[in-house]
Amino acid sequence: MRFALTRAALRFQLFVGGRTDRLVETNMETSRSWIPCALAACTFTVLGCSSVKRPTAELAAASTAVAKADESQAASQAPLPLKNARDKLGSANQVVDDSHKSTDDRHTNARRLAEEALADADLADAQSRAAAARHSADELRITIDALRRAGPVPAQPDTGASPGIPAAAPLPSSTSTAPLASPADSPAIPGR
Repeated sequence: MRFALTRAALRFQLFVGGRTDRLVETNMETSRSWIPCALAACTFTVLGCSSVKRPTAELAAASTAVAKADESQAASQAPLPLKNARDKLGSANQVVDDSHKSTDDRHTNARRLAEEALADADLADAQSRAAAARHSADELRITIDALRRAGPVPAQPDTGASPGIPAAAPLPSSTSTAPLASPADSPAIPGR
């Protein structure tokens, strides 16, 4: 509206015969200088002030959790949750890079997928650790059963030796009073 009034004022001055060259330059510059500023402000507002931030922390946490689950041998103990975690992490990375959706939608979907990947990786890690604990418990149970079948162990006299180190056998004494056996005392061997 202001621009229309300015033009009308210029026409009136031209009609009246006044000098308008300085007036025209000033009015044209000021009337069009706000357009680039307004476009820049709108662009920065739309692009720079996204309400949903890029989920870099969530993606990093999910990636770390998947790597931790791989190290704990979850691939052999809990393959399905680990596969789900890998798939969701890959989908989250693809969604962040997808340019066909709005930024807020991409970041929201990527954050959700990264959180699900983190949960699946934690589940795979927990199932792997639980399987390892069950395996250790089974081995201990087998060892205990074998010891029970062997029967009680006779008590050893205290020899003053350290635990875990067997005591030395006593040496025979050279001043024994027992007589040595003679060939006559030994039983007869048949055929002699």
